[in-house]
Amino acid sequence: PETTAGVSFDPSHPKAAEIVRAQRLEFVQNFTEQQRRSTAQALARSFNSGTGTIEAARSFQQSIGLTAQQEQWVASYRSLLETNSREALSRDLRARTFDGKIKAAIDRNRPLTQKQIDTMVDRYRRNALAMRAETIARTESTQAAAEARELALDQMLEQTGIEEARIMETWNANSGSRTRHHHATMNGQKQPKGTPFVDGLKQKLRYPCDPKAAANTRINCRCSKTFAIIPEA
Repeated sequence: PETTAGVSFDPSHPKAAEIVRAQRLEFVQNFTEQQRRSTAQALARSFNSGTGTIEAARSFQQSIGLTAQQEQWVASYRSLLETNSREALSRDLRARTFDGKIKAAIDRNRPLTQKQIDTMVDRYRRNALAMRAETIARTESTQAAAEARELALDQMLEQTGIEEARIMETWNANSGSRTRHHHATMNGQKQPKGTPFVDGLKQKLRYPCDPKAAANTRINCRCSKTFAIIPEA
């Protein structure tokens, strides 16, 4: 008679924590060796404790600083406020609680005070710093979890004797509005284990946040990968 079997596994937080501790965080710009170590340790603690990436990001965001490009964003925002430019209202990292004051200053053609500008710029900088920390936490955590799952799957195949050729993997794109178009086109794509997925830009990825992939298809990825065992003929 026909029989079925279910196989499940947990990559385990300790394994993911071990992986993230060993990561070089190579995609992160303007990082000192000490910052790399402290950030990796913070992410490892989040795996061990079960806290999310946002909490992990908060634990190290004050120690990482902004990139040179992000510092330019801050300087540009200050310039927009000082010149009463309406463009200041289109900056995504602005604190929207200040929009009313900015609009009033523009409509009345009256400059903001230096104190107001300093306060708004400080909030903009803090938002930029939070975004940078969350990007690092999400990308590195997703990579570590994906690598842990790869190890767990390999162990499962070894322990059960199932041939790798019987594993079919599926890419699952996040349905959110922030998902890259070239990742959304991958949703449902199937590949035999060992064969990389191909995104909408013809770039190859073994799994979400693949460290060998280009930054524009790796950073902040929210996708996932699942697998199925093909029945024997």
